[in-house]
Amino acid sequence: QQLLARYYMERLSNNVGDIPAINLEDKSIETGFVPSLRYPNGLEFPARPSKVSLGRDEDIEDVQDMARRIKDAIDSGKVIDEDGNEVDLAGEDGFDTLTNIIQSTPESPNPQFYGALEVVMRKVLGNSLEPLDQNKLAPSALEHFETTLRDPAAWQLLKKIVKLAQQYKQKLPSYNEQQLHFPGVEVQELMVSPLVTFFDKNDIDITNAVYVNEQDVATDSVTILARQARLNNKPFTVKINVHSQQAQPAVVRILLGPKHDEHGREININDNRLNFFELDKFQVQLQPGSNNIVRESKEMNAVDDSMGAGELAQKVQQALTQQAPLQMTYDDILTGFPQRLLLPKGQRGGQIFQIMVVVSPLVESPAQQQALQQMQQSVLGQDPIVQNGILNQNVDALPLGFPLDREVDEAVLLNAPNLALQDVLIVHRGPEIAEAQKEIEVESQTQLF
Repeated sequence: QQLLARYYMERLSNNVGDIPAINLEDKSIETGFVPSLRYPNGLEFPARPSKVSLGRDEDIEDVQDMARRIKDAIDSGKVIDEDGNEVDLAGEDGFDTLTNIIQSTPESPNPQFYGALEVVMRKVLGNSLEPLDQNKLAPSALEHFETTLRDPAAWQLLKKIVKLAQQYKQKLPSYNEQQLHFPGVEVQELMVSPLVTFFDKNDIDITNAVYVNEQDVATDSVTILARQARLNNKPFTVKINVHSQQAQPAVVRILLGPKHDEHGREININDNRLNFFELDKFQVQLQPGSNNIVRESKEMNAVDDSMGAGELAQKVQQALTQQAPLQMTYDDILTGFPQRLLLPKGQRGGQIFQIMVVVSPLVESPAQQQALQQMQQSVLGQDPIVQNGILNQNVDALPLGFPLDREVDEAVLLNAPNLALQDVLIVHRGPEIAEAQKEIEVESQTQLF
């Protein structure tokens, strides 16, 4: 859902509307895709022509059967485990059970009955050939998680999966005042610095991906770079003034969402709630009185681009020859949403979006905290805090997307004193901004030394 929300805002920035739905009844897909990728053994990734017939009839029937069984489970509120027992979906773990079934994880209560809906749909939509020869097996781009988002059908697939999950969420009641409000806490002011995006020229070292002769490898005299234009944004700041009647821990959520559709019409909050993308989520310790919370974009739950293979090899070589120690930071070893893609492109004349800030009580789940602690220790030794990446997402026990993960009671949500909703303008600038930004970064690095 978060990926879809971010993608939808990018489509709006390019004057494109909603993501088209998949209709398997037609046994065809409108959107074609040519991945222009090749496997190391020389085989091309399968392409998919526009309006192509989808796979074998047996596979499509399997998808329809699995989707029907999942819908039946949602409607009845019960699933059947491997022993034939009914498992109630109304419990605290009901949504997790349902998503395990949809994605066919090892925790699925009955994978043989409910099947692997997402896996089979990737095979069907990817238009990969039947594996008749073990030496000519070429899965599609959809079947590799590293390349899946290149294919427009991936977003249609995600939309299908989110729609199934939302059928369960729609049966849950809207959050009431007791669940949404934070007694004694009020967001008094919200300020956001100018939001500016630009396309940055990025050079990628692809030397290890092309053939060079042994002499060049031995002398390390050849470096091959590929230049790519990448969306980026200027650093920005979110300032929140929160008044609290007492000292207490809290969680701050910052969400970004559209205000208008592709036709310029304002979107109702209930129709728009799944289009909000969670920029950040973090814990704070509120003090009695006024609390000024300043959050820089570089502190948000996102990561920088990963280190290139050439740079990593150079650092390893320097460490082996004791020229410099090999130091790995949290950003180097964790994955997360790219820092440069936090903001949608926006438009040259500016495009209006909305930022929502929600301050809620710290709700901790003992099981969640235990799992988080074990993960931190196994990945990072004894370090208790992770600034960026996946581990920092689990700051409390509330669901991802809260408070917009359920149908909204507008009177309760929009009048909550611990919530602020404000219009912001995202302006897209040309390459001159990118060059100016690089000069600023070089100057700041020079000052450090």
